[in-house]
Amino acid sequence: MSCTMVCDCILKQVRKNIFLISKNLNYLYRKGYKGYLGVLDFSLLYDSHSQSLHCTLHSAKDLKPLDSTPVVDAYVKLNLLPGASKSNKLKTQVVPKSVHPDFNETLTYYGISDHDMARKTLRLMVLVVNDAERFKHDFLGEIRIPLKSLIPHEARRFRKHLEQKTNLAEDESKEFELGKILLSLKYSSQRGALVVGVVRCAHLPSMDANGFSDPYVKVQLKQAKIVQKKFKTTVKWRNLNPEFNEEFAFEMKRNELPKKTLEVRVFDKDVGRMDDFIAYDNHEQFLVFSSAKRTKIMNSFRHLAFESQWIKIPIPIDHSLLW
Repeated sequence: MSCTMVCDCILKQVRKNIFLISKNLNYLYRKGYKGYLGVLDFSLLYDSHSQSLHCTLHSAKDLKPLDSTPVVDAYVKLNLLPGASKSNKLKTQVVPKSVHPDFNETLTYYGISDHDMARKTLRLMVLVVNDAERFKHDFLGEIRIPLKSLIPHEARRFRKHLEQKTNLAEDESKEFELGKILLSLKYSSQRGALVVGVVRCAHLPSMDANGFSDPYVKVQLKQAKIVQKKFKTTVKWRNLNPEFNEEFAFEMKRNELPKKTLEVRVFDKDVGRMDDFIAYDNHEQFLVFSSAKRTKIMNSFRHLAFESQWIKIPIPIDHSLLW
């Protein structure tokens, strides 16, 4: 018998043993093994072109009720670690009265870069609505998937047992991000204008007491620090991941582009008082193509710029850049 055939036989036996062990564990779990919490069935797909992470929650099986009730009202909550915040939490609808809930729902994170994929972990938590306290939701179990284990553009399906909550240092990371903005930028010869598209923002910090922000975006064109024209988007109320899909045209000749500076800033709308920059620790949040980045933006202008590019919003250190 050849070495290859021997290896194949051994591999088949190992697979058979793994299957039997898994089957026996499932049997023990269903018989009430105290460590068993249930199984979550889900798929992950990362699209590097659109920088989006799609998580499809298919179903859960054999969820373990936390009390004497035979059924639970369950849902799944997602967040990204480190740097967990309200802006990167997504959740499914609640499926009532079932220990085998079918979610059949896809949740999407936008603005996820290759760098994020290399260092972040997706946390999937199954929670149940507490019948005794309507607004209290109890933790049932969780699963953590390092995003670096995914291959771009290849959907991967998981069926994993829920685990007890683990308090890792990364959960409480002090890492802070102000979010990202998706812009398109091009010069239209037909319109004789620089066309700026504000597509969406992602993972903005909350500014209001309700845990949300009411964001909008201001876009203005300057020459020699003088504002020549400005626009602003509509306000997206109570939204940390707003979608705008608005386009603005700044009329000018192509040869005027190198003399211009484009500034893009994100604000939080406040009714009855002055609008705030979305801020953290008194650092104003804004995205600015200023003299410090003039080379980059001029080169972009000359090459008809970019279409739908995610840009990380910086925390400015030099306050002299603010208007």
